[in-house]
Amino acid sequence: MVDVWLPYGKTDICVRVPARNLLGTIEPKERQAVADEKAEIDRALAEPIGAKRLAEIVKTESKVAIVVDDSTRKTPSEVMLLSVLTELNSAGVKDENVTVIFGCGTHRAVKPDEAEELIGKEAIKRLK
Repeated sequence: MVDVWLPYGKTDICVRVPARNLLGTIEPKERQAVADEKAEIDRALAEPIGAKRLAEIVKTESKVAIVVDDSTRKTPSEVMLLSVLTELNSAGVKDENVTVIFGCGTHRAVKPDEAEELIGKEAIKRLK
């Protein structure tokens, strides 16, 4: 048996695979992280590739749904969500017209305390 460790949420899980069934493992290429996540997200929102800015697409009265990852994905949802909210607000969309959906797929639903951990206290306050 070969132990294969897989990242899962904030931990790793071990899967035991019979050696005869394991053809190999593929490791991702190491990539250097951006120096400032928020600045990079803001730049991407200000300069979208091949599309209009979000603020040019929505209308003041728009109702917007934003899907964010659950805890099984390592995504900077808090940083991204606040930047997207700022972009929407610049177009006149009010926070009360924004709904956040946790994309859980077949995973269990996100609990309230986990929601705050995933999208941050500020977003929780603004979107309630």
